[in-house]
Amino acid sequence: NGKTRAMTAIHYETNVLDLWELLNRCMGKPELAARVIQRFQKQLQGDLEKIAAALNSGNVEAARESAHRLKGAAANVAAHGLQEQAHALE
Repeated sequence: NGKTRAMTAIHYETNVLDLWELLNRCMGKPELAARVIQRFQKQLQGDLEKIAAALNSGNVEAARESAHRLKGAAANVAAHGLQEQAHALE
């Protein structure tokens, strides 16, 4: 199915997230995992923009808070590299 292929492509082409860990968290349901990824993708852009704006304005606390939110969201989708980067920024 299309969602499963898309999820596999995300995992194998970008190595951004651990697809198998995410599937395990989603009770083995690819449709649920795809919805989780879609929500994460929508939230990601906003989080990155908030971090950039906070850093550009010198608001370190706002940047830290946004990085903390991003770290948690990345952990939820098993995007461990992004989680580590957000933790470092935090």
